[in-house]
Amino acid sequence: MDFTKIIVVSGKSGVFKVVAQSRSGFITESLIDGKKMPVSASNRITSVEDIVVFTETDEVKLKEVLKKMKEVTNGEPGVDHKSPDKDIIAFFSSVLPDYDKEKVYVSDMKKMIFWYNLLQKNNMLDFEEDEKPEDEQTPDVQTEAKETPKDSD
Repeated sequence: MDFTKIIVVSGKSGVFKVVAQSRSGFITESLIDGKKMPVSASNRITSVEDIVVFTETDEVKLKEVLKKMKEVTNGEPGVDHKSPDKDIIAFFSSVLPDYDKEKVYVSDMKKMIFWYNLLQKNNMLDFEEDEKPEDEQTPDVQTEAKETPKDSD
């Protein structure tokens, strides 16, 4: 899954898939309700690929946290983001036990769980391509197969 095409927009709930680029920004599709809307380049837009979560020792990409959530839930939805704080913390701790407890707030955990559940619902958590060695990954540009000339008898 190419998480550079999945964005969050400051002031908007949920995550969005970029479907096209316009003169002034992007045309996005909400993963909540499927509605398309323009997002201006003046909005604060962040790609899911660029978001990191603080741990006690380092930073972990959100993509890795989502991958771990998928493993912990066996590909099923996670805990509801509207669950009590103790349930949110317990779930998040099972996913990322060494998260920085001073920098990662329950509100952050709720957002990440909400985003995970949206991506899971929309079947957008395919990490298999990331696990293939580079030489086995599908190239971005497809090449046409050349026909071999047939021998004339």
